[in-house]
Amino acid sequence: DTATLLLAGIMRHTDFFRSPVRKETHMAASELVGIGADQMRARALTQNFRPFALMQLIARAEVRSKEDASPVRDNASNGGAGAPVLWSFLTAEDFEKTGRSPADAPEILRALRNTFGERRILLLLWQDPHMKRVRAAVSGEQELLDGVSAREPGSMQDASLMLAGDFENFVSAEERLASLLREIL
Repeated sequence: DTATLLLAGIMRHTDFFRSPVRKETHMAASELVGIGADQMRARALTQNFRPFALMQLIARAEVRSKEDASPVRDNASNGGAGAPVLWSFLTAEDFEKTGRSPADAPEILRALRNTFGERRILLLLWQDPHMKRVRAAVSGEQELLDGVSAREPGSMQDASLMLAGDFENFVSAEERLASLLREIL
């Protein structure tokens, strides 16, 4: 395992040996393979690489996440008990501090699903760094995404619905989307 991780580091640092490297680097990689480094696993590890600034933005979204069962509590078909909705929030300052942009929303949703597990609904609300208005993206079960898109225009990106509209602030966005989820769920 250690040899595989070291080989992955060399592969990533050298852009899979496409950048100029010294013969010692090739020899070290060869020795790692010789002692059992798994080349395919090392390659897979490097493909999951995220830039540091993106990891910082994802971490900010993770710490500003909360579970809320209220949108699904009133649903009689599930006895009033439903899977909690996961809400996550990013401020304009989060984008400014990390140098990232709202274009990272699909990647952030993917990371949130990996961290918190699959949810019926996962919502990411973010404040646009330029307009200071709040935007939203929804991830979850396809039937629920269809229900949301029937009521709120948006476009699908990487298994997430990016809502077209915006909101004045986080409170109004959360209230509107919670109301929408109560209608659907």
